[in-house]
Amino acid sequence: MPERRQEERLPFDTRLMLVISDTGRMLTVRGLDVSGSGLGVITRSLVEPGTICSLRFRLPGASTGRAAIIEPSAEVVRAQPTDDGHYLLGISFAYMPPEQSAALREYIDAWLEETQGARLARA
Repeated sequence: MPERRQEERLPFDTRLMLVISDTGRMLTVRGLDVSGSGLGVITRSLVEPGTICSLRFRLPGASTGRAAIIEPSAEVVRAQPTDDGHYLLGISFAYMPPEQSAALREYIDAWLEETQGARLARA
C-alpha cells in the first residue's frame, strides 16, 4: 500500500479517548504518532475503516488550560491487526476547532525544532 501521508509524523505515546459516533461506544486507545492531519493509535478492539469518531486527548507536556485539550472529529482510514491481537488504526482528522488546530501545530513545530536542533548539535 503506498504511503499517503503528506506531513511529518512525530512519536505520540499518550492515552486518548475514542468515541464511535453512531453507537457512542467509548474506547481508550494508545497514541503512537501524530501529525497535523491525523494520528496512529493501537487498540484492543477492531474499528473498521470508514468509522466516524471523535477523539479527546491532552497534548503531552502542555500546561493545563483549554488549548491543551484536543477534541477533533475524525475518520478511521486504516485498521491493521498486530501479531499480539491488537489493532493499529490510522485516523484522519475531519474537523478540529481552529484554536485546537493551532495548539497542535505549535506542539508539532516545537518538537520538530527541538529534534532538529539536537541532530545539528550532534553533527
